[in-house]
Amino acid sequence: MTVSSEMTVSSEMESEVGPPELKRFHTLLILIGQQIVNTMLWISFAPIAVEVSAFYGVSIQLINTLSTICLFFFPVGMLWGSWITARCGLRRAMLVASFLNLAASFCRCTSYPLVFCIGGRGAYCMLLLGQMFSAFAQPIFTNTPARIANDWFPMDERDMALTVGNIGFGLGNIVGMGLPGLVVTMDANTAQVHGLEFLLMQQIGISLLAFAWCCAGFSEEPQFPPSYAAARRRQERNSRSQAEEPISISSVLNDYATLLQNWSFLLLLGAFSILLGGFNAIFTDMEQLLKPASYTFADASTFGNIFMLAGFVTSGLSGVLLDRTHAYITTFRACFVCTFLAAFNFMMQIKPRNHSMLMVASVLFGASSLPLLPVSLNCAVEATFPTPEEDSAGLLILGGNYAGVIFSYMLAAFIEMAPSYNGTVWTVAAKFTVSALAVALVCSLSFNTPYKRQAAEIESVDACDSK
Repeated sequence: MTVSSEMTVSSEMESEVGPPELKRFHTLLILIGQQIVNTMLWISFAPIAVEVSAFYGVSIQLINTLSTICLFFFPVGMLWGSWITARCGLRRAMLVASFLNLAASFCRCTSYPLVFCIGGRGAYCMLLLGQMFSAFAQPIFTNTPARIANDWFPMDERDMALTVGNIGFGLGNIVGMGLPGLVVTMDANTAQVHGLEFLLMQQIGISLLAFAWCCAGFSEEPQFPPSYAAARRRQERNSRSQAEEPISISSVLNDYATLLQNWSFLLLLGAFSILLGGFNAIFTDMEQLLKPASYTFADASTFGNIFMLAGFVTSGLSGVLLDRTHAYITTFRACFVCTFLAAFNFMMQIKPRNHSMLMVASVLFGASSLPLLPVSLNCAVEATFPTPEEDSAGLLILGGNYAGVIFSYMLAAFIEMAPSYNGTVWTVAAKFTVSALAVALVCSLSFNTPYKRQAAEIESVDACDSK
């Protein structure tokens, strides 16, 4: 199919554009529920790593592996997710991913009695298998919000839908980090772990309810597309599904190759990967970063929570702004400039007895950086339309995840160079963080693209008006 034929919609398809369905909100809520479950399963052993390590009789490093395994499975899951979505449709992809969440929770729970049958190390293998299932499903939930926003929501609601469609990961972090600490305890004298079985059973119940909800309520697409961009994407998908040659992994790889040949998208990918990688590194090493200035783990948690809360507020505001203006590139650049300045300020405030200013710096840092996720996803759709939204979203998240792994190790090594406060905030760790974000800022300011999705909608409206 040529580019011109991809960008041309038949009159029949144009006439099928209809009002948005109320069911769009239900579909979005189901996705958010699955995100909460998947993130909860991914992160829930992190706050109780010592207790889980003691119960299964394995090292802390092996327990930490349960949280990091998602990073290694993401590329395979991303490719599989794009293939099954293109070949079988979004509903079937969501059902399979939801079932993998359920299978993951069952494997994790099964590992508990196995400790008494085959020993802790054998049971740990079942625990690891469960994490692999949830890791394999994760890309479906990270890459789908842009598609649901485009397929189900009209132009004046699309950006807010994309913003809301990513909050499940933040809520899942809250549940995954908070619930285990309330349920699981360990006797200091006997090293007996209590409450772990109850936690695993709770997670099975949550996963089962989410799976049943997805089966009963998740729909492939609305009866009529709510916008001309949605109509064109639907026509393009129908053309591919009706082709004589079935959709294969190689055709999915060709879509990714096309994205990587798009210079505008590459600049966006570079800027976003560095930003998300830096964000992940700072959160991973937050306690180590603040410790030389005599701040505690509780302080680090407080600053992290403030960071997230401020970001949630401004992310919602950015969704409203984008729905009204559709000024994606301007908002993208403005957020990057503010993020760079806020990160610089945050690093400059890491000094003893500066708790109040660090709280303010955390608010500014979170408020400026978190909106960049929905803004960047929208920029990617505009730059790569009509390439499937889930493909561009997957590459952005993949780049950020792997940059985060690299940056986390580098930042930790740089922190070790100055294990105590030596009278200056301008440490090697601070220089590295600011320098990395400066590179991201240059990429963001260089990013520019025609709004291809908006152009397609304007072209379709003009064609209808001329008739």
